[in-house]
Amino acid sequence: MRVVNHWASWCIPCTEEFPELVKLHARFGEKLTFFGISWDMFDPRGDEEDIREHIENYAEGHSIPYPSLLVTGSVKPAEFFKEMNITYDKIPQTWVIGTDGQVLRKVEAVLEGDALKDLEAYLESLT
Repeated sequence: MRVVNHWASWCIPCTEEFPELVKLHARFGEKLTFFGISWDMFDPRGDEEDIREHIENYAEGHSIPYPSLLVTGSVKPAEFFKEMNITYDKIPQTWVIGTDGQVLRKVEAVLEGDALKDLEAYLESLT
């Protein structure tokens, strides 16, 4: 099972939820694989190499203990959304993906309040 967080460094709500993701990783990281998918190239603030370095430094600075993939500049948002079956085109969002690659749960909001509690309970049920 995987917990996948879609985020970008320019997304303030994404930054605000990182402490909760770090806590979830500390609690479930031994049993579930966590990783991020950065949408930074959808609103680029430099070239791809600069952005790749920026998200690595950004993740380190926010103590994110899992890797993030960067959706590269050659992939356009509309293509990415279609291929990933994304109907909600905003971030942050966090998905739980089964071993068969099927999306089991989507949280299309900041991980806080009831959304966070529901996700924690769901992850607990999986482990």
